[in-house]
Amino acid sequence: RLALATAFSFGLFSSMSHAATFAVFGDNEIDNFINETGVFRAMIVSDEQLATDGFLNQFDAFIYTRNGASIGESLSTEASANVREFVTGNTVLLNADIANTLGPDGIANQLFYNALLFSTSGSGGGFIGGLQVRPQLLNRTRMAWSLLVCLRVMQVL
Repeated sequence: RLALATAFSFGLFSSMSHAATFAVFGDNEIDNFINETGVFRAMIVSDEQLATDGFLNQFDAFIYTRNGASIGESLSTEASANVREFVTGNTVLLNADIANTLGPDGIANQLFYNALLFSTSGSGGGFIGGLQVRPQLLNRTRMAWSLLVCLRVMQVL
C-alpha cells in the first residue's frame, strides 16, 4: 500500500509546474514539515493578512491549524470571508491532530504529503484543515465532500 501511495504522490507532483506555496494559519510542526520537503513552501500568516482582500491569491492552498499546543484560534469575519472566497479547489479535512505525528510517524508523513499534493493538484485555491475547522469556512456540501476526500486519501495508504 505504501508503494501505491508513493507512486500516487509522485504522479501528481510530476504534473505540477512550480513549487506549491501554502498560507498556514497556526504555528506548529506543519509549516516546518512543508518547508523541509524541499518541494513546497509554507508561510505562517496572521488573521490581519487573511482579512486583506486578495492576500491569499499569492498562494496555492490555505492550511488552518493550531498554534503550538493550543486548541486553535478563530478567524475574524473578514478573514473567514476571504478564505471562503479563496477555497475553490481541492479540499482535505484530517480527522486527527496531524501536527503531533509529523516527523516520527512515516505513515502520517506520507498521508500529509499526499494531502499537500492533492490540495494543490486541482484548479483554484486548495484547503487543508482538521475537523475542528469552523463551519463558516466551507459550506456543508463542500465539507461533506471534503470528508470523503480525506477518507479517500487515507485509503491510498
